[in-house]
Order: sequence, then C-alpha cells, then structure tokens
Amino acid sequence: MVGNQISIPQSLKNKGYTLNIGTDGSMPDEKGIYWVDAESFAVESDSELIRAMHTYKEFLAGSLTIDDANMEEIFFEGGDFSKFTLFDINWDSMPELHIRTPRYYGIFTYANDETRMIHDGSAYDDLLEDGTLLYTKIDDTPPHVAYRHKRFNTDGNLAEDIAFDQWDRDGNGEYDGKDVYCFDGRAVSFEQWVDLTGWRLSLDSNMKWMDY
Repeated sequence: MVGNQISIPQSLKNKGYTLNIGTDGSMPDEKGIYWVDAESFAVESDSELIRAMHTYKEFLAGSLTIDDANMEEIFFEGGDFSKFTLFDINWDSMPELHIRTPRYYGIFTYANDETRMIHDGSAYDDLLEDGTLLYTKIDDTPPHVAYRHKRFNTDGNLAEDIAFDQWDRDGNGEYDGKDVYCFDGRAVSFEQWVDLTGWRLSLDSNMKWMDY
C-alpha cells in the first residue's frame, strides 16, 4: 500500500496523475506526501512528467527559485495558511503546480525541461473545475463585484482574459434588472449579463488543496 490516495480534480485524475499521503511508499518527501512516479504509472523513469514532479518537489522544499519566486518568501506571506495542488489547466497532459496563500496565487508549469511561472496573482483568484481562473473582488463603496475570467493555452500563455462587473445601483443588496452591468468593457443588460456570465460563475471552485 502506497499511502492513502487523495481525491483530486477529476480532470487531473483522468490524465493519470495522483497524489498520495501515507506513512510508506516509494517517493515520500519530508512531509509524507507521495508524488507520482514511474513505478506507479506506465511512464519512463526519465520522462518529462517525472522530471516535472521532481522540480515541483524541489521548489516546494525551498531549494529552487523560479522566475524570482521562492517558497521562503511565499510562505512568509502565507504562513500556516499556504496550500498547493496539481492541476492541468491547459490540457497539455502536464499538471501545473498551484500555490496559494491569503495574499497570493501562483501557477508554475514545466515544459521542454524548463519550469516557469505563468500566473502571478492574488488571493482573489480561484481555480475552477475546467482549469480556468476566476478573480472575484467584492467592494462596498459603492457596492459592486468585479470579476476576471482567465483561460490559458497549451503554451502556458493567456488565451482569454475577460473582465466583467456588476453594480448594485439602488443599494438594496440584490443584483437584478435595476442595476448596472459591464462585460468586456461594454455596458450590457441584466439578461445579457446572465447569458454571458452565468456559465462562468456556475463552475465549481471546490478543488482539493493540500496544506504546505
């Protein structure tokens, strides 16, 4: 038995990646976390996937800096609230390393034997079930909610970055046909807002994260 398998996003499980936590196994780190390895899956021991896993482990252990980011500074900001997960956000069969704290959200990817940061964000970002990111910020003066929905392509670059907002014009605490809505820089009606944003706002953000 190689630890107890953690349930992680289905899109990642379908691609053959897993994380395990337990007291024994073939690739434990100092926190008892077991990363995917060649013995667990039908991949070559020197495959890009295995090299990526080792690189992510080194970064989390604090022995590697990626694009001026390092875990010492990230952990200093987040402390005991720092979390991480693996999720393939651009469907290139390589999971990205996601790290979040109460102030920070970073995404790191591995390709062509190089690791780089592809997102340097904030705690307002949420990972959604389809691999996109949703930025949500609620303000009270005046009452409104600002959103940004981001999708990445297989190169790890932004393929879509859509901003949309809703303003509670009458201040009644509800968003309805009497309020103001914007999508991608233009004013839209309430009905248009629902059509354009409803599916984006309905995506599940209840991903499985692990404590750092």
